[in-house]
Amino acid sequence: MSELRVIFPSDWRRVEWRNGRGTSEEIWAGELPFPSLTLNRTPIVEAGAFSAYAGFERFLVVIEGDLTLRVDDTPTHLERRGALRFSGAAATSVVMGDRPAEVFNLIADQSCWRVAGAVVANASDVPATEGVVTIVHVAEGSARLNGRGTIGAGDTVLSRGSVTLDHLSGWVVLCRLFPLA
Repeated sequence: MSELRVIFPSDWRRVEWRNGRGTSEEIWAGELPFPSLTLNRTPIVEAGAFSAYAGFERFLVVIEGDLTLRVDDTPTHLERRGALRFSGAAATSVVMGDRPAEVFNLIADQSCWRVAGAVVANASDVPATEGVVTIVHVAEGSARLNGRGTIGAGDTVLSRGSVTLDHLSGWVVLCRLFPLA
């Protein structure tokens, strides 16, 4: 079954964080045909603890700025295009860098999905794999999708089929969700 959705920034909706300390621009939130998955763009403007998401896996990419994530007391400094995958159950906090940061954040139910993610700065073919969900988020620039239309900064593609990106100017976040059941 091939399924492809393109979500534009005009489709995002603002939601408050669980801990009440900020807001995110929600790109996708667990609706069929891509359940058990949340995607958002989030400004991080102050140090503090992340909300716990026990039973979920997280993949975070810095779009702008820099920060240090402390995951179970292990610090990882991330600059623009820096990425980290970690357990949503981990005690996680952020220490601010030199300026506020904006991140792309994927939260997936770990009983349903195994998450793989990367930052891609060149044209790419992502072959279809039965049951695998592919997510492409254009962080900067634009790309041609499947040899047809152009997707631009902030656009997000969710697909259960093959995805081809060409004429990429800028960079994208590429995630693949592998089903566990």
